[in-house]
Amino acid sequence: MSNAAAVFSTFLALAFGGMAVAFPPYETYNAILFKRELAKGKRPTHFRLNILFYDFGVMNNYQFFYYWQFFLRRFIFALMLNAWPQSRYLTLCLSTAMHIAAMLYVTYTKPFSTRTRNFS
Repeated sequence: MSNAAAVFSTFLALAFGGMAVAFPPYETYNAILFKRELAKGKRPTHFRLNILFYDFGVMNNYQFFYYWQFFLRRFIFALMLNAWPQSRYLTLCLSTAMHIAAMLYVTYTKPFSTRTRNFS
């Protein structure tokens, strides 16, 4: 691999890694704003809040962290693919365990407003 390609891939890795680290706290801040607007008895008019949380029930604190576990699951999956590129079965087993844990999380916390999206 040439030096320019290595620099470009490092830049992309740092940029996407930074976004992966920065987005969940930003999303939590927006969820708190959304919850405050709902507590006042009105539907939020901010476009970004409606896009992120329209189908979410955010009154329970566990429901806030749906996006956190979503991004954490994707981040761990990307790390697994990079850390063990030759270990297909290990990656498959860990990925399956992560998805089962995510389904249990959704079934327990019911972060969505509709029944069909909550597996119930």
